[in-house]
Amino acid sequence: MIYPSFLTNGSTIGICAPSAGAGKDLESFDACLDTLKQQGYNIKETQHVRVNDPRGGNAKQRGDELNQLFQDPEVDFVMCAKGGDFLNEMIPYISFETLKKHPKFIMGASDPTGVLYPYTTLCDVATIYGFNGGSSYDLQPLPQFVKNNLEIIKGNLIEQTNYPEYQKALPWDVEGFVPDTKVQWNCTQEELTTSGRCIGGCIDVLKDLIGTKFDGTKKFIEKYADAYMYQGIDEHIIDYIKGISGIKDVQYSCFETSRMWTWEGWNIQEAKSVNNNYLYAAEYVEPSYEIYNILIDYAKDCDFSYEDFCNGDAVIVFEEPNIHGGYDSTIGKDTKINLMNYCSFPKGSTSYDSSYGGEYYENLYEYMYNNGMITVNDNYKSFNEDYLTSDITTEELDKRCREIMNIDENIQVSRSVAEGIVGNTILNEYEYDTLFAPAAVTRAANVVYVNDEIKERLKEYIPEYAKYTMVASNKLGQRAVDRQNELLRNLLGMEELPETITLAMKYNQINVKYSLDSVNLSTGNNLQSYLGPAGFSYYVYSDDKDDARREAIVNYILYGVSLAAAVFVYIAVSLVILVTRNTA
Repeated sequence: MIYPSFLTNGSTIGICAPSAGAGKDLESFDACLDTLKQQGYNIKETQHVRVNDPRGGNAKQRGDELNQLFQDPEVDFVMCAKGGDFLNEMIPYISFETLKKHPKFIMGASDPTGVLYPYTTLCDVATIYGFNGGSSYDLQPLPQFVKNNLEIIKGNLIEQTNYPEYQKALPWDVEGFVPDTKVQWNCTQEELTTSGRCIGGCIDVLKDLIGTKFDGTKKFIEKYADAYMYQGIDEHIIDYIKGISGIKDVQYSCFETSRMWTWEGWNIQEAKSVNNNYLYAAEYVEPSYEIYNILIDYAKDCDFSYEDFCNGDAVIVFEEPNIHGGYDSTIGKDTKINLMNYCSFPKGSTSYDSSYGGEYYENLYEYMYNNGMITVNDNYKSFNEDYLTSDITTEELDKRCREIMNIDENIQVSRSVAEGIVGNTILNEYEYDTLFAPAAVTRAANVVYVNDEIKERLKEYIPEYAKYTMVASNKLGQRAVDRQNELLRNLLGMEELPETITLAMKYNQINVKYSLDSVNLSTGNNLQSYLGPAGFSYYVYSDDKDDARREAIVNYILYGVSLAAAVFVYIAVSLVILVTRNTA
């Protein structure tokens, strides 16, 4: 995701009126601008900001003025003047390509949702659902929520918490701000934990975007669904797809975005300067000669043997440019890459990072909790370290404790103390290994800077999602999976992990190619009707089919078919292609 620049002293805020004009409340509007100016910001208004009308100009004028602010090199940050009811009229006049080409934060609330939501979901640019330029900044003295907003737009505050009190009356019913009602959260469950990306907005506006070309929800969700080496496509689904008439070829691969890489000279700050939602992605494929011959084109002068590729000892890394158009200088040809383990701490640990989620970690937590491995107190969850050693005999426990602590045989150690020492050691070993020891190691035979030509040729292997994408043998992915399962087995003292908490190399991505005889078979509809309701995404490449038809037309002409017949064939085939494209 693109995160535009925050405000600094001397920055210019551009204000437009995508919905209502500010003319009805000019005194309040100017007071708000005074507060922003006192923060050290310059203000630049578009032509229709101050009109006294529920519409800040006609639809085209409002769209043009928004585009204008994004194109203006003097403007660093965009604010909407007011809310209202008619922003949806101007959405068709927004040039989202222009907005993405000149990414800037835009902030507004209520009706401006109609700009913010498509801008984020279609263009993958972060927005701020916050005050309109003409609201709340005029409150004196500034309430804490206004002060917090001023820190947010500077980039100084990223965490949000609820306030102890709120104003029960609507803001337009009273003057000033009077917090008179205690905040109370009601929940039907004792505990509710969620994770993911939160996009603010007014539901009254969002409902009008549903199903339009400005509704990028599905694509956005698919893009930001973290891929773990855990869930995959069932065998019966694979068998079904292979049996569909008109399917020429189905390629399966394992894809992940949840594993961090490190390498010598690795610089997290440089790596983070990206337009992408993920830093790292890996495509693990069956190492065929076909794939190898494609990759070798990008490593002709490099040490990239087929044997190394098959064994997972060498990969090709494709790198997207950062937001400044540059590339990471710390990674290049022959760089040794460490593929780190997934989340360092299972859920339930006091060290668990709540930003990690997914079914794998939910299942891990449930298993540990149900088997007494996690102690739940009122304030926190923690590992029950007694459990980790409960099956060890006193003699075995004593021996291991003395080895760990180098304790003299004559010194007596109680079982409870020994359990604590051994339990902590097991946990510490797991934490150390997942934090600092790689799950697998490989070598970047070459690092290739991605361009449009490469994206088109390797669309089956390089997603749009990551700054760095490696194409590797599935043997490399298997090594990483095996290592993490081993660490977890050691932590839990188990010879074999239950299936629910076992990482595995499972196919989670499919690429489908149609055969030439798929033209009248509704192959695409058949495939979609099965995969769509099941929640799967798929890619279809029909270039081969189209090329074959074009070649057939040329052959008719070359071998002496009359011009009239050639034209007739061309039209007939063209119609077939058109119908196919509309139905497949």
